[in-house]
Amino acid sequence: MSEKTEIDDLKAEFKNLKEDIAALTAAVEALNQGKTAEATNEDDNENASVVDQIEEDFEKYKQEGEALVHTLDSNIKANPVRSVLVALGVGYVLARIMGRK
Repeated sequence: MSEKTEIDDLKAEFKNLKEDIAALTAAVEALNQGKTAEATNEDDNENASVVDQIEEDFEKYKQEGEALVHTLDSNIKANPVRSVLVALGVGYVLARIMGRK
């Protein structure tokens, strides 16, 4: 697998993870904004289904995150020098951005 393909795969996985986190964040915000008040006015079965759905979503995102971590770990072990160079580059860019005031 070429480096460009690996980088593209990582970008796609990060994009998917970002979308999943955004969806989870939106679900939590919806609950905080009173959506739970509607659920509490319904019968207990509906409340249980909301909680069950949140638990299922959490488990799904947790598994996807673990899969991403495993993939990243494999890529780092396969290409340690490149991984260190990428990390140094990202650190340098972040330091330059954070250093500006």
